[in-house]
Parts: sequence; structure tokens; C-alpha cells
Amino acid sequence: MSEFSPSRSPLPVYGLICILLIALLLRGGMLVTQGHLLEEDRDGYRQIAEHLLAGHGYAWGEPLEATAYRPPLYPLLLAGIFALGGGTLAVGIVQALLGGATVWLVERIGRRLNLGAGSLVAAGLVAVDPLALQNTVLVMTETLSLFLVTLLMWVHLEFRVPAHCRGRGIAASALVGLIYGLCCLCRPTFLVLIPLTAVYWVGREIYAFPAKPDANRKNSRRRETWVSRAVLGIAVLLTLLPWTWRNALLLGKATPATTHGGYTLLLANNPVYYAEVVHGPWRAVWSGESLAAWQEQLELQMQKELPPPADEVARDRWMYARAVENICRQPGSFLLATFERAWRFWDVTPRGNQVSAFPKVIIWGIAGYYIICNISALMAIGSIWKSGCENWLLPLGLVVSLMAVHLFYWTDMRMRAPLIGIVALLATRGIQTLAGRPCRG
Repeated sequence: MSEFSPSRSPLPVYGLICILLIALLLRGGMLVTQGHLLEEDRDGYRQIAEHLLAGHGYAWGEPLEATAYRPPLYPLLLAGIFALGGGTLAVGIVQALLGGATVWLVERIGRRLNLGAGSLVAAGLVAVDPLALQNTVLVMTETLSLFLVTLLMWVHLEFRVPAHCRGRGIAASALVGLIYGLCCLCRPTFLVLIPLTAVYWVGREIYAFPAKPDANRKNSRRRETWVSRAVLGIAVLLTLLPWTWRNALLLGKATPATTHGGYTLLLANNPVYYAEVVHGPWRAVWSGESLAAWQEQLELQMQKELPPPADEVARDRWMYARAVENICRQPGSFLLATFERAWRFWDVTPRGNQVSAFPKVIIWGIAGYYIICNISALMAIGSIWKSGCENWLLPLGLVVSLMAVHLFYWTDMRMRAPLIGIVALLATRGIQTLAGRPCRG
């Protein structure tokens, strides 16, 4: 039997069906009990979608202006749902279905990574993951981003991309580039993976050079692989091009990301945050009153220092400059803040007022779940490092790229939501390693 061929036993199929049913039932339960949260529009995605549907373009604010403050993919999804006659409930149903599809993809990826029956464990972890469940009832990018990241890994492993330059390999490379581009249009933080991947590919080629004189066939395959990589890169660029070109024309900034980065960098690097959170009590949070006062003062300072009209591009640049100034002025606090943000990124329970909204038994259950997952995932990384399993390079690259961004920018445990499937797969491998089961994938 092939290494990747499905099991002949019906038990894994029945197990996956049961896990999918559990995933959908839990997400349906969230819609019933907390569906009212879908009415909230914390980040303005619904507002942008409604303006798109009304023919006003990708815009928001009073007066209505073109914006790039939020990434485009999720508002486009919302606009599509609304255009088909769906409402708030339809948004929740779509996100529940995306959650179920993610669970299925994680099981498929687990098979490709040779986790065997452990692929069902990984799928089960995603099915019951507290963050994934909560995100079902939030009008935010996390559910869509998690699905796209998981889909990217599945296609990458299914077609062995970058593949050799032969029909299916080229098409698969283009598909991976398209999906990765969509990941970036949903969560621009994944753009960091581009330079990381480029450095890895170039370094790998340099390490493998020079080729032996009798290695013509090997060199031919390497050339084909580089053609496949080029196709992948072109697909990424073409996917990002419409958004980038639109921003250049309407906002004067050719960005494939957003104009939100300056605010999130400054939010995590300013004297008030350093004093109250970084140098504050254990697990301190930035109080709402203090945050509101800081935001008000920030607006007054921008109005004073920025010449009118101060559009969002100018504001973004100004806030980037203030953040860098704060970092240079307080390097010790910034260094401590990076450790604090790393801890928050991998936190095991919500902080502040979010904790009081749940019974203690639920909070302790969430903490136990994430402690087990995080420790098991760390064990898996050590095992992968020793065995040199290349199939894990993309998942680990995604983890590194997202975490690297949030060492500098504002973060909390919600920011790691796109990695839920990867963490579940790593945790499963870690558990298998602890149990003494050798892993080849």
C-alpha cells in the first residue's frame, strides 16, 4: 500500500464523520447561544461590505472615503453573502461551514504528514478549539483566515509544491500562489512569509552548489523546480496586484497590505502601554479608560502635527514614525514588551473583563486545553528538527512569520487564530512522540 493511500478500514471514515458532526453541532450551538455577537461590527468589516453592495466602493467613514484600513477579502465575502440575500444568520452559517471544512482539511493534512490515526486527533482538537468556536460568532477575519491557511497547507502537500515543471506541477504551483495571496488579502501579516521563503530557497540552492559533473539530470530537475517556484511567485503577485494597484490609484500608496499597520505598531509601543502593561502587574491589561484617553490624546497630537488634509496614508506614516521614536527612546521597555507580546500570543486564557464573563470551570478547561496543546506542539518541533521532515516546513514557516510580526505589533491570543490547525497537527505529533510512535512525515 502507498505511503499516502487511505486506510481500507471504514473506522477512520466513521470517526471523521463523527468529528465533523461534533464540529458543526458545537458551532451551531455558538450561533444559538451567542449569535447576537454577529450584530456587532467591531472592526468595520460589515460597514465596508454594505458600502460595496451599495455601489460606493471599498469605503467607510463620515464623509465616505476610499480606505485601505482593513484588508479586502473578508468584506468581499460579506458583500457576497449580502448580495445573495443573506443576513446576519447567513454570515454565521457560512463561518460554521468554513469551520467544518477546516476540520476536514486538518484530517487530510494529518494523513499526508503520516500521523495515521492521529489525524483524527488533530481534527478533533480543531473541532473543539475554544478560539475557533468563539470566532464563529465574530464578524472578523479569523475563521476565513484559518480556513485559507489550512487549505494552503493541504494543496501544498497534496501536489508536492514546488513541483517539477510538468503540467500538473505548474497548475498546482499557480494554485498555491493564488491561495497564499488570498491568505495575505485576508491577513496581511502573512506577507512576512515571502522574504523568509526567498531566503530559505536561495540558501538551500547555495548550500547544494556546485553540482557534480555527472549530475545533469539532477540539474535539470532543479531548473524545473525553479520554474515551478517562479510560477508560484507570479501567481502571488497577480493575486495581490488588483488591491495594490487600487491603493496606488486611490490612496497614493501602492501597498499589498493595509494602512492599519502604523496604528497597531504604535498601540503596542507607546509610553502608556509600557507603563501599564509591560511594567504593570502580572497579566495586566490596558484598561478601557486609559486606552480611550490615550486615543483621544493621539488624535489631538495628530491634528496639531499633521497638516490638513491628513488622509489615512499620512496618518499611518505619522504613527509608524512615532512608534519607531518610542522604541528608540525606550529600548529596554521595547525588549521587555517583545517577550510580553510573545507570551500574550501563546496565552492560554483570555485576560481582563473577558475572564469574568465565563464560569471558572470553563476558564480552567480552556487553560488546560491550551497548555497541553502548546507543550505538545513544542515537543513536536524538537522532533521535526531532529528528523528534518521537509513536509513541516510550510506549517512552521507560517507559525514563524505570524509570530515574528506580533513580536512588534499589538497582539493577544486571538491573533494566533489562523494557526489553530497547525498547532493541532503539531500537538498531535508531539503526543505521538511522547508515546514513542515514530513519525516519518
